[in-house]
Amino acid sequence: FGHDIQKKPSLPGFLFLIIFVLLEVLLLTKWVSSRTSILSATACTKQDFNAPESSTMDNDNITTPMEDSKRGASASIQEAGLWTRPEKMFAHIHMAKTAGTSINGHLAGAYERICGDKGYSHDYFQYNEREKEKGPEVKPSSRGKVKNNIMDQIGYEDCDWISIESPWGVWRKLRDFPLEFHVPCREPISHLLSECNHQGLEFNCDSQDLVAQIRACNLWKQQRFSNKLSEFSEGPLKCFTPIPIDRYLTYMGNILQPRRLPVEVDAERVTSAERNETQECLWKPEYAEVKANVTRLLFETYDYYRFCESCIGTSNDLFEQ
Repeated sequence: FGHDIQKKPSLPGFLFLIIFVLLEVLLLTKWVSSRTSILSATACTKQDFNAPESSTMDNDNITTPMEDSKRGASASIQEAGLWTRPEKMFAHIHMAKTAGTSINGHLAGAYERICGDKGYSHDYFQYNEREKEKGPEVKPSSRGKVKNNIMDQIGYEDCDWISIESPWGVWRKLRDFPLEFHVPCREPISHLLSECNHQGLEFNCDSQDLVAQIRACNLWKQQRFSNKLSEFSEGPLKCFTPIPIDRYLTYMGNILQPRRLPVEVDAERVTSAERNETQECLWKPEYAEVKANVTRLLFETYDYYRFCESCIGTSNDLFEQ
């Protein structure tokens, strides 16, 4: 006890300071590198927005694989740890013959928390693998065609993007969720002829009853869309041009969280026979007056087309924001 306890010399304060500064520089360098990657990827996806659209008369069955460039911005954000979950839930109105099956499939194969009647994120990878092995699905209901009551049983509480192919009133049960509605808007004549093709019908331009011709081809437009959907939305209804699908995939890709293991090649999902637009009379010059009358009747008959005409090109158009 008579001896003083001799302490070991401590590391000088300035060495601690040097180590701290080096760590700060290292973290800053890593952040700048990640940020540069994000900006570069975002610039690439914005170029797609200005690309010319292909003809809306292309084959309705869209099965092109989703290239890495469409995942670029969101993947970089995720890797940098900067992804934040959107405050809204995005509600896709699946209007018949507006590429809804393709859009739902691509998103479920590439992103998390996709809840669509044509596919869910949580099991889409294996569903897609099975479909590639056996060919286009033929079952009336499967993991790629989820019935409405099954969707209700799963619930929507953890969804970021929801797609339902049912009468518009089904969205009433989700009115307490923060929904932003996305309505796909196709050019009316091409949309009508796609509906005719889906049902194996040929539009007769020589008919004396054009209204009957239109109604025969109509696929649930009045049932699936209503302006009353705005009552369930947190803001105005949004619209977008769905064909080609790349622009919408890129738009949502900048919002949604990428999957750990995305689907690289989508299985073929045939929803209609291939169209032969050269045989469709409404595109022929001699029926230009009939085409004009049919267009007028479509706008007079369906709220859906009137909404699209008033929305596309405005601030509520997703591609104009």
